[in-house]
Amino acid sequence: MEDIKIISTLGKGMYGTTYLVKKNNKKYALKRQKILRIYITKNTKYSMWREFYFFNYISKLDNSDKKFFMKLIDYKFYSNCDFNNNFESNNKLLLKLNRSNHCLDQLVELKDGVLKDIIYKLNNKQKISMIIQCIYAMYLMHKSGYYHCDLHTKNIAYKKTKNKYITINNNKIKTYGYQYSFIDYGLIINKRFLLNRKEKKKLEIYQKFNKDMNIFLSFSIFNIREIIKIKDNKIKQNFINYFKNNYISLYDRIKSIILFNYPEYKTYNDINKHLFMEIIQYISIYDNDILKKYFKTEYKLLPSHILEFIKLNMNKENSYFNVINYLFNLL
Repeated sequence: MEDIKIISTLGKGMYGTTYLVKKNNKKYALKRQKILRIYITKNTKYSMWREFYFFNYISKLDNSDKKFFMKLIDYKFYSNCDFNNNFESNNKLLLKLNRSNHCLDQLVELKDGVLKDIIYKLNNKQKISMIIQCIYAMYLMHKSGYYHCDLHTKNIAYKKTKNKYITINNNKIKTYGYQYSFIDYGLIINKRFLLNRKEKKKLEIYQKFNKDMNIFLSFSIFNIREIIKIKDNKIKQNFINYFKNNYISLYDRIKSIILFNYPEYKTYNDINKHLFMEIIQYISIYDNDILKKYFKTEYKLLPSHILEFIKLNMNKENSYFNVINYLFNLL
């Protein structure tokens, strides 16, 4: 991790900052974050060691499959760290981290950008290629018990490519100029990790309801990000009431999961904020016309027969390859 020159800031999150850097005349991304001293001891109850386990899994994949993920080049722990992420929050862990003088640097391969920046430019064929690539990456994770848990459009990266095809499940998939990969593994879970009670319940939900697929579809195809940002609480509450009246058992299940995962939520507003996001994720896939009615948002959706097939197969056995083979025939 020597001779690294920081060129610019690529992005900033709650726990760290990512920089564009140069090392030996090659460009990389460097993620820098504050850590607690106890995190340095190897233990999978800490998220960074879970990331390292997954990076190791990536390194053992076939060369043809490694490109669907972000590869770790090097990492370094160090003390007497004067890094300040300048992220204001009352989060207790974050306040504790800000007082720490220990840091972790992760040097990773550089991508060209994230899906959020290009999704509005993609035509139907390009979207289909993107979906195929992402579903295959999901398959590679899930078959070994890994769940990403945060597959929105900022955590799906792309590289421009001159290769016209990539091979997936013995099919030559047209790239239309883009090759996609999953990034940011900070929330990754696996039953082999040392999980607490809440995380075990979370893993059970992701396995049973294929929630990685649900999050991916709702953000990447149905574009729910703008709806989630809506600030009019009256509109939000009307929509929650609609959902509660028309999807009674599902409403009760979603609410019970939220209260289990977030026992610190004491007020009506705390619960409803999270409830709104979870409901939007679900309804965007299963009853998308309602979103248009309530929020008057225009979506650049795929043809309805494609969406219907994905919905019907997303929780079935062999769903990954059922969808991939179906979409392949549409390219």
